[in-house]
Amino acid sequence: MSRERRSGRWIYLAAAVALSLIAAWWASLGDPPPAPVRNVEFPHRMRPEEAARAERRRTIHAKPAAPAAGATAPVEAPRDPLLRALGSADGGAVVVFEANALRHSPLGERLVECFLRSGRRDLDRFREESGIDPLEDVDRIALDGDDVLVTGSFGKARWDEAEGTLERPYGDAGRIVSVGDLSIAVWRDEMFVFSPAGTAGLEAKIDRIEGRTPSTGSLSEADGYGDAYGRIPVESLARVLGGEQQPELADKLREAARSVELHLDASHDLAITLDVRGEASSAMKDLEGAVTAAISLGRLQAKASGDDELAELLAFAGVRRGGGGFALDLALPLELLERHLGGICPPEGEGEPTAADEP
Repeated sequence: MSRERRSGRWIYLAAAVALSLIAAWWASLGDPPPAPVRNVEFPHRMRPEEAARAERRRTIHAKPAAPAAGATAPVEAPRDPLLRALGSADGGAVVVFEANALRHSPLGERLVECFLRSGRRDLDRFREESGIDPLEDVDRIALDGDDVLVTGSFGKARWDEAEGTLERPYGDAGRIVSVGDLSIAVWRDEMFVFSPAGTAGLEAKIDRIEGRTPSTGSLSEADGYGDAYGRIPVESLARVLGGEQQPELADKLREAARSVELHLDASHDLAITLDVRGEASSAMKDLEGAVTAAISLGRLQAKASGDDELAELLAFAGVRRGGGGFALDLALPLELLERHLGGICPPEGEGEPTAADEP
């Protein structure tokens, strides 16, 4: 097999691995019996271990502005390079997934186990051809509008094995790697970036990381708690919560809310918190009341129609009042998810490579 074919194939294999995991997750929302009621711990604040994690990631210093004549130069503040890079130009969602933490969570372990029963050969081929082990080398995956940023340990990655690869340095520690129409930015072998904006978008990310252009502050260090966190557009949440059935709720959200912050914890149950913020006004109070009423109505309708599973899930949903807004808590208990996975995973040994399958 040519080096060009090998290098091109690992990109598609990466997509196949990711899509298989997503498919397993999506299929887990089927129809088994309801889970037992349990207390769920929601991600409401940064915990000590997350604060220590954030401190370890402060590996780059922002470049301060030149001081005025006779003034003392300001002290450079260390920053997390990924957080410096984030800043969706189109106002899209900005969400960071703690891929390593999710992979080693109880649900993540079950999803990986399920995937490997049929996808081990693709994963092994991807590791061999790319030099990257996605189950161990990847730390975080960030969606920044249409851009994708991945952090981890990529010192063994074979970015330049394909014939026709063009590579050029950019900035202090970055480079742009292009193969045909595909270009990525690589920074310090610890982050790579895909951007539909092409090389201009990739260069903009490196400029932001290295301090040549200001960071827009899409996410602060204080936002970085949970196994996934970020900000989603108000319009996106309005479409999900309102839909065609409750357009008035969607309209109230558009009128009152200014921002929506997402936090997800998978350390046991899958617990999700949506912090909705807006101006302190009657519109926000009306919105909080409408969301609370929608949850209660949904629970009653589920019980009346015999949908025990939906009623069970809505029993975990609730609204918590906070300064400048409220938090909507939602959860999927681990026991329920494991029962769903037990119904969709292939039996042990199914899909595993055999001697006849080996090339």
